[in-house]
Amino acid sequence: MDIKQIVKAYPTRYSLEYKKFPSYHRIKRLEKVASLVEGKTLLDAGCSDGLFLKMVHELRPDMELSGMDYDRDAIDYAKTLSDLDLRYGNVESLPYENETFDTVVCMETLEHVNNLEKAVDEIIRVLKPTGKAIITIPIETGLIGTLKRIGRKILRREDTHEHFDEKILENYLSTKIIYTWRAPFGLGKLYVVKK
Repeated sequence: MDIKQIVKAYPTRYSLEYKKFPSYHRIKRLEKVASLVEGKTLLDAGCSDGLFLKMVHELRPDMELSGMDYDRDAIDYAKTLSDLDLRYGNVESLPYENETFDTVVCMETLEHVNNLEKAVDEIIRVLKPTGKAIITIPIETGLIGTLKRIGRKILRREDTHEHFDEKILENYLSTKIIYTWRAPFGLGKLYVVKK
C-alpha cells in the first residue's frame, strides 16, 4: 500500500487536510519524512490522530512506535484506532526518558509552541546518541507566508503561526542540521538534525 492509499484509508477526524486534500506537496512531504526514518524506535512528537504513525507501521511493522500530542481529543481518538504507545503531552516537556528514540519526527508542530528552544532541546534530549530528528515546518515568511495568512483570514481560520520565523529555528539548530529539503512549491521545509 502506498502512502496516498494509506492517507485515504485512514479513518481520521483530525488530519482532515490530508484526507480531504491529499495534495501533491503533502503526499511528497509524508513520503520524504517516511523515507528518512531509521532505527528501531520512533517518536512522533505532535502526532495528532496518529496518521503518520499508521503510515510508518504499514511500511515498517518491525518498528517500535510512540506518539505524543498536546490535543487530548486527538490522542484519545488515536487510541481507538491503535494499540501504540500514545501519550498526552507537550513538546516543551516530552514525557519520555533521555536517549529513548532512534528517530524523532516533529511535523508542523514547532510553529505552535511557546518556547521554540525548549521544544527543540526536548526533541534532542530524547534522541539516542546516534539518533536523528526530522522536523518539518510550514513556510510562513515572504510571499508564501503572506498568501497563507490571507488564505487563513478568508477562511476565518486562526493564525497560530504569526510569531514563528524559520530563521530562528535554523540559527538555533545551525550546528546540528545535517540535511534540509524544501517541499514542492516552497510550501514547507524539512530539517534532519543530529544529536
